[in-house]
Amino acid sequence: MTATQLVIPTGKDVRLVVTSRDVIHSFWIPALNGKRDAVPGRFQPWKIEADNPGVYFGQCTEFCGLSHARMRMQTVAVTPSDFTQWVADQQAPYVPASASEQAWLAQQKEIAAGTKPAAGTALADPTITLADGRQVAAGIVTFRNICTRCHLLRGVNEDIYKGADQVSGAAPQLTHFASRTTFAGGIFNLYNADGTWNRTALEAWLRNPPAEKDAYAEGKRGMPNLGLSADQIEGLVQFLMSTGQVPNKDLTIPATEVN
Repeated sequence: MTATQLVIPTGKDVRLVVTSRDVIHSFWIPALNGKRDAVPGRFQPWKIEADNPGVYFGQCTEFCGLSHARMRMQTVAVTPSDFTQWVADQQAPYVPASASEQAWLAQQKEIAAGTKPAAGTALADPTITLADGRQVAAGIVTFRNICTRCHLLRGVNEDIYKGADQVSGAAPQLTHFASRTTFAGGIFNLYNADGTWNRTALEAWLRNPPAEKDAYAEGKRGMPNLGLSADQIEGLVQFLMSTGQVPNKDLTIPATEVN
């Protein structure tokens, strides 16, 4: 399961345990089963099954606060063989594409662990722009230094991540962000119908999340405005879009578009 999509194999009983970290919600994918309330402190068994590959939509049916009406759910059913490959891809950590990014990350993790670079060793340069003009390295720096407050991205900040600074203690895990089709709780499309990035929506979200989605951010119930600069936003966009394989633009992206 990713932060916004549940992926399951077809023809299998998929057993779930439904609970909540904050208030009462309700898990409901009508084409796959009825609804099951998600109650803090309770762990309720449930199961769903999809006979055919496809995308199945759902909605929270328990009023839970700001943005309740936008608390959408997606279940993507794929063949068992495709599911096995999907699991393997999702479990793999993010690996930076360039040697400069890898060197900087390795050095930062050593420093965080209390290991000082050997005498005479220069600090790796985290500001290098790649030959194709991408600012992925700058995005990695911003993510590790700022986004670690709430988000985990394995391969980048698992050594310093301490959990989300939220009432729920959780926030989306972003290791393979680019392999998903929606973000911000499933309310914005990550890609356009033709398979290109939905840069406008992603940039607006990073610039001022509370303006894009109602939340009580000052009470640690939602992503706050981090005051990111234009350069930091550009770096994060480039970095996040390098973190996974783009979904099938002919099938998956159109099927999961949020209207």
